[in-house]
Amino acid sequence: MPLDPLVDFIQNHFADFRGLPDPSQQTGLNQPQPVDDPEVSVASTRPPVPDWIAPDGLIFPNEPVTWKIDGPISAPQPPPGFSNWGVDVLAFYLPFHFYQGNWGIYLLASGIVYVVSVLKGGTLVPGDESLLKRAERLLQEHEGFHFEAEVACSRAEIIAKRPLYTAYFSHAFGSPHEEALANARAFVRAVGLQPSVLKSRTSSWMKNQGVGYRDFDKWTKPLSFHKGTLTAAEFMTEPQPPTGSLVGPADFLFHDIRRYSVAPFIVDDLRHGSVGLLRPFEKDFGLLVLTHSNDHPPPHVHIQRPPGSRDMRYRWPELTPLKGGPALAKSGEKALREYIKVYGNEIEKRIREIYPKK
Repeated sequence: MPLDPLVDFIQNHFADFRGLPDPSQQTGLNQPQPVDDPEVSVASTRPPVPDWIAPDGLIFPNEPVTWKIDGPISAPQPPPGFSNWGVDVLAFYLPFHFYQGNWGIYLLASGIVYVVSVLKGGTLVPGDESLLKRAERLLQEHEGFHFEAEVACSRAEIIAKRPLYTAYFSHAFGSPHEEALANARAFVRAVGLQPSVLKSRTSSWMKNQGVGYRDFDKWTKPLSFHKGTLTAAEFMTEPQPPTGSLVGPADFLFHDIRRYSVAPFIVDDLRHGSVGLLRPFEKDFGLLVLTHSNDHPPPHVHIQRPPGSRDMRYRWPELTPLKGGPALAKSGEKALREYIKVYGNEIEKRIREIYPKK
């Protein structure tokens, strides 16, 4: 089943749009040992929704972005709550069982910068942009596994013809087990083929996270990860009185799950610093115009002619080069004027977001 009809079906039959379940209602607390598996983490509750996911936050839609570092950035301190909730204070997944229109993966821009400080092991400088993409990938892979787990449980619900995800989501052992698998997926996919120093720093960082998160290394091998997903499936289909077994063998729940995917939203909380996001408009007329999410005044845009070449910064709306910067050739100036005729209103709207008081 394609993703959209699956989500529609679940939301029409098994969803509860009151937000995340009350952690005091978690299940599984009386089990002496979950599913007879000594590798499953001890009981824990799910992390709360971060306060940075708010309607008035500047959220970049799921569109391509390019990181840009303009100057040195010292390594920040771990954010509040990190020792308990690990990655999920830097990024978060809102399940479609609990959120109707705004469900999905959210990445905090400053959280990505924080992860880069871990990967780099020191001050960030211009040229470290590839590490920002690596950190973005790491957070996205972690939250992406939470999405995959929800899809897997949705498959079980369709067969069982009854809601299962709310009970699974609140399961005292299922929750930390899922966090361990999510960190394992992030580790393997984001840094597994990177130099050993990046893997070592990431491993040490994950080992200092909370319950479940720190157990990622039990599941990084392909066979052990597969075993871990089977254990997660058992939590999803755990017999609940008075009905007994719900769906039987659960091996298929995670089968071919990677064909489902969602693009992340980036919540931009960076202000007046040395790092930001370059967001492109359409490539047209032989050039590309971009805006910098955290740019310095005066208001300006970045122009690449041809796309992919070195940026030229032009004042907005005057369309004159910033002092001391390179300028377009006459043919480029003509192309820019034609470009503005088509995309000028969109650029103006975004400039107002970046420079609200200008």
